[in-house]
Amino acid sequence: MAQPHKSPAPQRRSSEDQPRDAGAAAQDLRHLREWLGKQPHLPAVDDDVWLERFLYGCKNRLSRCKEVLDMYFTVRGAVPEFFKNRDPAGEDIRLNTETITGTASGHCLGAERSQTPAWPRATAGRWEARAGDEFARTRTRWCRLTQYRLCSSRSWWKCPEEDWLARAGLERRVSRSVSSAGRPRAALIAAAGARGPQSAAAMPQGGASLLQPPSPATQRRMRDKLAEDPAATRQHVAHLQEWLRQQPHLPDEEDEAFLEHFLYGCKNRLSRCKEVLDMYYTVRGAVPEFFKNRDATSKSFQECCEVVQFLVLPRMTPEGYRVVFMKMRELDPARFEVEESIKRAFMGFDLRLRAEKVLGDVHVYDATGITWAHLMKFTPTILKKLIVCIQDALPIRIKAMHFVNAPVFMDKFIAFLKPFFKPKLRKRLFVHSQGVEALHEFYPAKLFPAEFGGTAPGAQELSGTLPPH
Repeated sequence: MAQPHKSPAPQRRSSEDQPRDAGAAAQDLRHLREWLGKQPHLPAVDDDVWLERFLYGCKNRLSRCKEVLDMYFTVRGAVPEFFKNRDPAGEDIRLNTETITGTASGHCLGAERSQTPAWPRATAGRWEARAGDEFARTRTRWCRLTQYRLCSSRSWWKCPEEDWLARAGLERRVSRSVSSAGRPRAALIAAAGARGPQSAAAMPQGGASLLQPPSPATQRRMRDKLAEDPAATRQHVAHLQEWLRQQPHLPDEEDEAFLEHFLYGCKNRLSRCKEVLDMYYTVRGAVPEFFKNRDATSKSFQECCEVVQFLVLPRMTPEGYRVVFMKMRELDPARFEVEESIKRAFMGFDLRLRAEKVLGDVHVYDATGITWAHLMKFTPTILKKLIVCIQDALPIRIKAMHFVNAPVFMDKFIAFLKPFFKPKLRKRLFVHSQGVEALHEFYPAKLFPAEFGGTAPGAQELSGTLPPH
């Protein structure tokens, strides 16, 4: 199939976006060929055009290109179901009716529902054959996905943009930025419960978009508490992006909104932000039980949703804090998986971190039905890892932790917890034998769901403000 040439405008944008010196490019290609020749597990590549496009797809970053090249060839042996038997005339590929269409801004892939079990492999083969053909001719950014669009309808080309991901039970994810009104445009909502188009109507569509931006009065208080200089913030974000690129053990981060929110959570202190960013990524490898296998459709995650309720109040407190509720739905201690619950809580925080910036968090734990059997699952090892993650690896300032409907032994458990916390946080632990109404003396009643004596949406609806059940 003949490939359309890019118009002069996109060509100019590409060259301006990634200016490249011909001498430097030739030197990098020579270096890559020599490097590949020294890697016993990688093949030699003599095709300079292919290597040049590969390097361009990695933003002309030599170190990044090596990493991706290594994985590019490694997965071909590690995942044979996607990369072996790539015969275009083979039955597996011919039986599939998916199409790959080039557009002015990228590619669209549409798939019929009569997919064979070999569809992923066939699709991967056809996709790379199509992309590779263009890869050798043009400088489009085919290998960097800047937009994701999914649609479960047969008439996929007719789907309004707002419905493309909603039809699959997912929040629309076109960018991670926040609109001028402060509402999350897209919040990386996990595919929790997205079992296909037949259940999409029953899925909570609000997700993080249920979170309301701060009121004008709250915005003024937030500015008074933590002043921001937009020019300085942009400069700091650019500095952080460059700093991350220079750290071999940390990933690049192109999402400026994420870094801006991260910096805000660190009180706009650049040095502190670097320390927390380093820990933020480090603990993801050091504490895999909290951060790995974050599959919201897994059985363990769905069971956690049935046992533990998480919800975030849509309105901020007048001070600019976000209130997070946690409560047991099922009281059988045998069903309570503490590590899965912690993982889910961190997933929720990551969603909010990309969607908004707040001055701090208020955590409310409803201890109704809690027994020693539940609390004993928080071993000293788990507690120490959890508190290190909260205090040192997240751009979060916990302003208060309230335990409501607390049994008589809760004071002993809190006394056991306190040595793990920093002195400032120890003073922010509160235990209430009454219900949530005890919090009305701290925060306005209008913040709370109707079940808790307030006027906010019900708890069932608000459960969608974290990875939805």
